[in-house]
Amino acid sequence: MRKKNTKLLIFITLMLVIPFSMVMDQFTPSMPYMVDALKTTPSLVQLTIPVYLLSGSISALVWGTLSDRYGRRIILLISYPIGILGCIICVSAPGIGILLIGRLLQGIGLSSSCLLAYAVMADVFKGKELNKVSSYLSVTYCLVPILAPMTGGFLQSLFSWRANFIFLLIVCSGFYLIFMIFMPETHTPTEQHNLDIKRITKNYLIVLKDNCFLLAVLCMISAWSIEIAFSLKGPFLFHNSFGINAAEYGLIALIVGLGTMIGSFMNIFLIKYVSPEKLGKNCLLGALIISLILVSSIYMNFSYMWLVILVSFSVVFVSGIIYPNFVAVAVSAHPSLAGTANALIIGIVTLGATVSTTVISFFHGSSLKILSITFIVLIILCLLFHLLTCRMQKKRIDKV
Repeated sequence: MRKKNTKLLIFITLMLVIPFSMVMDQFTPSMPYMVDALKTTPSLVQLTIPVYLLSGSISALVWGTLSDRYGRRIILLISYPIGILGCIICVSAPGIGILLIGRLLQGIGLSSSCLLAYAVMADVFKGKELNKVSSYLSVTYCLVPILAPMTGGFLQSLFSWRANFIFLLIVCSGFYLIFMIFMPETHTPTEQHNLDIKRITKNYLIVLKDNCFLLAVLCMISAWSIEIAFSLKGPFLFHNSFGINAAEYGLIALIVGLGTMIGSFMNIFLIKYVSPEKLGKNCLLGALIISLILVSSIYMNFSYMWLVILVSFSVVFVSGIIYPNFVAVAVSAHPSLAGTANALIIGIVTLGATVSTTVISFFHGSSLKILSITFIVLIILCLLFHLLTCRMQKKRIDKV
């Protein structure tokens, strides 16, 4: 592969992963203001994130299968405009109902680009080059959700909540032009890629019957839900309880979001010296203690903003440490069915996070109480699933 083509494909791969992550929470600093503008409730505004994730999780399975059968480029060019249509609907939405329809279409259309980023990477790059591009992709995937709310906060402060969706419409349309002009086809379908429903169903069932895989996926759902819970409740908490405006919240979201990236990098260093099992257990116990301190502060009436930021950063930091290790367990459960396992991981984790965040969004009352209790519940669940996963892995090793 020529060096020029390699650079172009790396650029395309990184561009593919951006839209889905950006559209998910770019507008979160605007959510408190959307309640009044759309004459609705905080719960319904928060529902815009679970709806987006739900449509994305289901459609990703479809786009992945179709891209194997017909090619990456054609499926992207067909599916992506659905997401752009969703952006247009969100921009012009007169009420929350139409906005939710727009979010649904955004999830359906833009999920293809995120999924195909990994498919294109696997199609084109091998060996050390694959590892290098995978690292670039991971950094990009972590950076976008961190930077997007900060951008959204400044747009809200300067204009209104619709400015965020106008910005997303422009950016997504620009990406589509780039893909249409520069993205080559990286996958040539063969007879083995024919849509054999029986074979696909059989492979899915093999993976789903593996208890170790399922427990690892449940751990991933709990860990990711911690991060999404902050995105849901954070804007209302800092706006209502501490008088923080949208731009200031964007900076707070940036600080807390950095916890995920720092945690991911720390995991690479720590697993050289500590086993993933021990690391996960100790980190989760530490996160639980920190969250209990936040709950105690509420009932002792000294809930300071710096304490909320510190606890949120710490909990998200722990999530960033443990999440990659759960992914490794889930993928390694069936090496010969890695593609099937990866599709199920994306679908089930996103669907599970959708369910948990939908439940969280309908809890009324003090956002600080809800956020702190949510942290504790999710950490306990994550710790429970982690211990069960370790036990299951030990039994599997003993049998061998």
